[in-house]
Amino acid sequence: MKKIFLFFTTMLALSLFSCGLVNVTNTPGYSDDITAPQITPETDSGHTSLSIAVIKGTEYINIFRYEVDSLGKIENETDPVNIGQIDIEEDYSKNSSSTVVFYDYYTYSNKNYQYKVRYKLKDLSKYLYSDNSKTCTGTGTSEGSILLSDSMLKIDDNSTILTISGSFSITPEPGTIEAVYQKELSKRVIEEDDYTFLLAIKSSETIRLFELLKTDNGYTLAFRSVFPDDFYDNSLSVYGILAQFSDEQFYDREGTELQCTSYYWTDLYKGDLILHNSTGPVETFTVTKNGGVYDAGDYNPMASVSPRMPVAMKHEPVLVY
Repeated sequence: MKKIFLFFTTMLALSLFSCGLVNVTNTPGYSDDITAPQITPETDSGHTSLSIAVIKGTEYINIFRYEVDSLGKIENETDPVNIGQIDIEEDYSKNSSSTVVFYDYYTYSNKNYQYKVRYKLKDLSKYLYSDNSKTCTGTGTSEGSILLSDSMLKIDDNSTILTISGSFSITPEPGTIEAVYQKELSKRVIEEDDYTFLLAIKSSETIRLFELLKTDNGYTLAFRSVFPDDFYDNSLSVYGILAQFSDEQFYDREGTELQCTSYYWTDLYKGDLILHNSTGPVETFTVTKNGGVYDAGDYNPMASVSPRMPVAMKHEPVLVY
């Protein structure tokens, strides 16, 4: 069942907190001595299973993947790929011994990887990081990517609506991934309609993901329907696009069925994206608030992205990239 969260609909209270920005600085390889995820390559199924400990009070977990060379050295230590997030049911994280399972569907069978997870706890203003996992060999045929047939993104002269006339292609192709439900370990094939596309927009301090809405002629994004308060009257630029599908995972805890939601992301596509208005290419744009009242509350899913994660990361609500 496809899960779509529209930013202009009812605000959700999942995995959120309402305090302001909190500076969080970590160095590559940093760990809070939290148990590393346990890795199980599922060669026959083409995915890798990660068993992840849930710390008491966890709101959500981000999963990062590193490439490892033939000598065992991490190649992208300062620029890991954020492959997804798990939103944790509140009651599920009350038990400090709980675990959840995340599935990496985007690896190459001729590459080696390690994983690290990052925790956002309800009552803690900084992130916590696990140790790195053991090294494992990938099981699939693609690390997850998208292409856009027309790289021109158009923005109206009032900087309120962005439109994309091109179409997206996803690798691996829709219909080739069998997503695993934790409940009874049943599976379902991820089809084209299961994917949503998210646009990463960069402000002076953060990068957030906003869902592109499909139209008869392509995709559109109405900024005033989705922007948080700190994105108004600020110099903005387009940072990239990624594809996402999501699944609900059900776990039995002491006879009670609890739900967690997993989000699976392709790598961020930057390509040759060009933003145009009526006069030609523009590198940045500004959406003015014009004295209107726009709710700056919490939305789901919404992400802040750091180009150099995990160095000097600022914490924002939900789906941190």
